[in-house]
Amino acid sequence: MSSRLRTNLVGQSTTNPADPIYWYEKAVSRMRGRDISDPKSWGWWAAVHQYYFESPFWHATYDDDKPWVTGLENGIRPGDLEFLGKCPHGSFYFLAWHRQYLLAFENVIRSVLSELPGAPDNWALPYWDYTTSGTENMVIPESFLDQSTALYFPGRHHNNLDFYAGTVESVSDEPFFEFGGSQSGSGGSLEGTPHNVIHNGVGGAMGDTRTAGLDPIFYLHHANIDRLWAIWTELGGEVLIDDRVPYPGIEYAFKWFHSGGLKDVSLLLEDFSSTRDIVIRAPDSSVIETISYEYAPASGLSRFIQDVQDNRAPEASVAALTSGKDVKPMAVRKSSDINTLIVGNVNRPMTISDQPKAETLQVLEEKSFRNTLSLCQASNTATQIRGAKVKLEGVVTDGIPINYRVTLYEHDAGGQKTGNQWELGVVSFFGSTLLNGKTQLFDGAPMSTTVRVPKQHIVDICQHLLANGHLTVQLEPDGETTGCGVVTIQKISLEFHSVA
Repeated sequence: MSSRLRTNLVGQSTTNPADPIYWYEKAVSRMRGRDISDPKSWGWWAAVHQYYFESPFWHATYDDDKPWVTGLENGIRPGDLEFLGKCPHGSFYFLAWHRQYLLAFENVIRSVLSELPGAPDNWALPYWDYTTSGTENMVIPESFLDQSTALYFPGRHHNNLDFYAGTVESVSDEPFFEFGGSQSGSGGSLEGTPHNVIHNGVGGAMGDTRTAGLDPIFYLHHANIDRLWAIWTELGGEVLIDDRVPYPGIEYAFKWFHSGGLKDVSLLLEDFSSTRDIVIRAPDSSVIETISYEYAPASGLSRFIQDVQDNRAPEASVAALTSGKDVKPMAVRKSSDINTLIVGNVNRPMTISDQPKAETLQVLEEKSFRNTLSLCQASNTATQIRGAKVKLEGVVTDGIPINYRVTLYEHDAGGQKTGNQWELGVVSFFGSTLLNGKTQLFDGAPMSTTVRVPKQHIVDICQHLLANGHLTVQLEPDGETTGCGVVTIQKISLEFHSVA
């Protein structure tokens, strides 16, 4: 059985043969320039994720205008197309698919390294820890900025990538239908932050699902997303949707790299809820390989886990809005356990690009909301506010989206700020770009995503919305805006979630 240890990129160097990043750079260098029909080429594995050969990133060059990918004029062998362009963003398949994708990619890197003298036979993909290793690492690592190495890819932005608080919020989501995605076709919180916001924060090829796999940093980013899933699992998370395993009997066609070549496999997705004893089978059920891997700890991990556990305490009891009483957190196993009340919404679509935009949230169902609070106070039940979220629906982008910082604030009759405002975090519309009338998401539908209201703000926001009847929601570009697309959002609403 193959055992692998994925290590933190922090402190590693492309000049030190003892570091995994040194050998990753060597492998990337050998894979560049090969024909896209070659399964040991860089282009092949980028296309497995997604592709759009008309993009200039697919025609990027390096030393003396050598192309990263060759053979684009010939396309890819027709029989291979069913295994390409399959990344299921905006779906509960997202985490499991990318876990198997990383393992297959890791296999091809190991195969390429076997051709190099002195290469380790137990190499594993490093992870880019922009979460737990401190704010100084919430930037693109130096090893990927050096244009003399194969890890440099043109077009990246140089934004601040501090999404620590949002990542804590995401890993705090306990049911899988919130954390990892639901069967209704929406992605989970981890996909939103830090996955999507890092993609758009880095920008360039990383800003589009159809080109992201071309950037060498992509795979280390996804190793960290996979690691955060592993941390969530270690904290007791189970891959269950409404008390059921979401993948029973579901197989997913894939090209698995093994023993120096590609093999067709049909993988049971339920096998990918753990990083231990993953069995890779051929379509005839014969075992090709069994893999176990783990992640080496990072500095700051204990603090991160403590922050997640603290955040899993109830945001506020419903009664706390009127009486100040508190309650213990309640376990949620099924989506039907959560009561959702639409507190307010924007009554017209919003279009935004490279300038801030604000719209008014009007309170809705005020009577129901007040009754919920009054009943809870009177009965002193265990009903609690599980959370509040700003939900953005029907999102499509003409071009490449960027990140936006979301703020709620009070305003007067003229729309001017009057004092109180609450920073919610950053939202990304990664995957919402339209092509031939469809987005890049799993079902091609417009995006639906959310921004969580930090627990310390929930009571204030609910009280001010009830008192004034309205609040303003503002989206402001976060980071570089060069070349950003035009985003259309059909509906914005503020949701209040409680558990009986």
